[in-house]
Amino acid sequence: MPLLERRDFLKLLAIAGASSALRPAFGQTLHGSPSLHPDEYAPGRIPNEYSLFLPGEKEALKTVPSVGKIMNGGLTAQLGAHSARLHPGDVLDGWCLLAIVGMNGVETAVFEKHVTHRGAIAYVTESEGTIAHIPKQIGDLSKIRPRPTNTPHGVQLERAARYTPGP
Repeated sequence: MPLLERRDFLKLLAIAGASSALRPAFGQTLHGSPSLHPDEYAPGRIPNEYSLFLPGEKEALKTVPSVGKIMNGGLTAQLGAHSARLHPGDVLDGWCLLAIVGMNGVETAVFEKHVTHRGAIAYVTESEGTIAHIPKQIGDLSKIRPRPTNTPHGVQLERAARYTPGP
């Protein structure tokens, strides 16, 4: 009967330890697995709702007002069937006119709109229409709250007490 060398014996131990440590992770999804026993731990998940749009918000950010007759610090803007005379600070269907600036000799209107978790800034001219549409990752600041965790097993994420190192 051949004896195992020390190196081969340690390799076998390492393989056996790794397989027993990885067993619960195989076949497990973020929401748990049917193969998961009730006494085993399933990790919680933090859904990132801030990257999502609510119904109709994506289209609302894509439709930018058209601009006509920029003069005397104001302009005429039209969005769908709505038309209004705007000055900086006025709002048309959620689009706020931030400023009217001269860019390369062309008067340009700067609009901004916020939806629940996102927003957009649009630069619009009378002759060329929308020349820039810049998405923003921050929407309505009053809607920002701590992100909920999806932990059906009741585990809470808590900040540890402040650790003060000693001598």
